[in-house]
Amino acid sequence: MSKRYHRFKLRTDRQLQNGEYAIMMVVTKYGKRQFISLNISSTEEFWDEHQERLVVFKGLRITEKREANEKRIKENALLERYNQRALDIIYEYEKEHIDWTLKQFKDSFLNRIVQGKVKPFLESFIKTMLDTRHIGTAKSYEKTLRVWQQFDKKLHDRLFVEVDLAYVNDFNNWLIKRGCGGNTRFGYLKSVKAIFVRAIRDGAATKTNFPFENNLFNVSELKEETIKRYLPTEYLQKLKDTPSQVPQQEFARQLFLFSYYTYGMSYIDLANLKQSNVVYLEKGTYIVYRRQKTRNTRNSKPISIRITPEIDGTMQAMNQYREPIGDYLLPVVTKEKPTPLEHYNHIGMLQRWYNEYLKKLATELEIDFRLTGYVSRHTMAMQLQENNVPENVISQVMGHKKLETTKVYLDSLKTDVIDKAAEVL
Repeated sequence: MSKRYHRFKLRTDRQLQNGEYAIMMVVTKYGKRQFISLNISSTEEFWDEHQERLVVFKGLRITEKREANEKRIKENALLERYNQRALDIIYEYEKEHIDWTLKQFKDSFLNRIVQGKVKPFLESFIKTMLDTRHIGTAKSYEKTLRVWQQFDKKLHDRLFVEVDLAYVNDFNNWLIKRGCGGNTRFGYLKSVKAIFVRAIRDGAATKTNFPFENNLFNVSELKEETIKRYLPTEYLQKLKDTPSQVPQQEFARQLFLFSYYTYGMSYIDLANLKQSNVVYLEKGTYIVYRRQKTRNTRNSKPISIRITPEIDGTMQAMNQYREPIGDYLLPVVTKEKPTPLEHYNHIGMLQRWYNEYLKKLATELEIDFRLTGYVSRHTMAMQLQENNVPENVISQVMGHKKLETTKVYLDSLKTDVIDKAAEVL
């Protein structure tokens, strides 16, 4: 071992209640320090800074002093065991060529779970997302973890230091062989990058082997332009004018139109709307909400949508189908669930039914188009464009590449600009 990373120090800047000072292990690497408490203390009188041990004497006759001396001898033996433990840990790191972090060392020294391992770190992050009600994020990372484990059978023992450029390239090539397109690979590897960045921030990994540094592996290059599916005007008009003869499909039609008129509001957002989201302002009545997808991001802004006669009409039609439960604004959610995860899964099940009814609705109305809930968003954008709504307005409404990725739909538009855009829908 070429270098010693740890020392034993008397922490004289912080006096304990008994008048002594704590003896700490100080681990230093890359100019940074980590203090580890050893539950041993001493006065300056009995600490040998050069030897990094407690001072002991021979031939003491006074009982009190002899007992204190015996205590220091035992504590020195304990310090020696701590010293050997630290040396063994560093030796193992060097043998395995692990560019360890201070946090990794501390966790190993205190016999904690090694946080430098990929899978435990990712599982801990997923649990945190679930506990903080970021259900969609948790689900996304759970999917990445499942695929990652299929690629790497030893992921449970894999350290972040091993996830280098060659490893990521192998993962990408494995996904290609499985038939994954660019956008699918972008999703998985974006999650890998994000969890690596978080691990670096939390001290569980270092930038030394970061495979995405300086675009060594450029995740963004995987992303492909998707075909934007929007209803042609004649189909949109038929959808607006033609009620379904099947109650469930009529409900789906009204919900699709509600989403269209509210600038392509996502299913999870419209399902979670509450009565409190209706706000009465000087210029009219508005639905004001924050998108589930971005509500916890920095600079997230509420979206304000004036309730037009068209929006009100779809709400009234849906309420005739069935009344909303609790304080929900729309009759989408059918049962109150006890946990956020169960609530999220309930909405996911309802969304699958919704898309199935839209498919049947298209057949009934002879609309030769693959109708899904997401189509409302692109159809709305195309209608704005065809009606000469300024491009910058559409860009802000839709969150195109010209804006930051988190600023989508209506995040930065003023209410009066939105109102004018609504007039052409």
